[in-house]
Amino acid sequence: MRYIYFYLITIFLANPSFADNRSFEDKFKSLQSDWAIARFDTDKQSKLEAFLKLRTIAIELVSKHPKRAESLIWLAVIKNNIAGINADASSLEIVSESRRLLERAKKIDPKALNGYAYIALGGLYYSLPGWPWSFGDNEKAASNLLAALEISPNGVDANYFYADYLINTNRSNEAKQYLIKALNAAPQKNRPIADEGRRQQARMALNKLQ
Repeated sequence: MRYIYFYLITIFLANPSFADNRSFEDKFKSLQSDWAIARFDTDKQSKLEAFLKLRTIAIELVSKHPKRAESLIWLAVIKNNIAGINADASSLEIVSESRRLLERAKKIDPKALNGYAYIALGGLYYSLPGWPWSFGDNEKAASNLLAALEISPNGVDANYFYADYLINTNRSNEAKQYLIKALNAAPQKNRPIADEGRRQQARMALNKLQ
């Protein structure tokens, strides 16, 4: 029986699609982990350089796995980080590219990464100015963020970003319950730095409201 087990495992591991998927998962986990360090645990002077390096890795991942929603989402997130730090004439073009990537990701797998495509889109829509300067739109922000909450009602990211949207639209009293849910969210597997960084944001926002 033991020999049959090892034989089956060998055949399974030799399967090209399995090896390809495993390679993607390993690289994507590393990308997420390095992003969390760049986002929450890197000084301001070094952030841009860190995100530019991550963008190169994310672009390569998308080129090799164009139908994986996860890689599209994280390339969009990294592009948004770069646009936020290096605000200049090219920023609108960068966030517009991010929006297209996130829309593609939604079509491939709307539930990928606990609905993070919706979260990132919602964040773009409420943080950007509206027409004619950009494509900011509070109604679209709410629609995307509520869709994320349907997918991940107890998730730290979905609750934090919806709370931040409410604060930005002068509905601070409503925001408190979502900040508390973000603080009490269950840990995400293999994402301790990202979790703590987001909880710290929620904590600071809640303290300002009280």
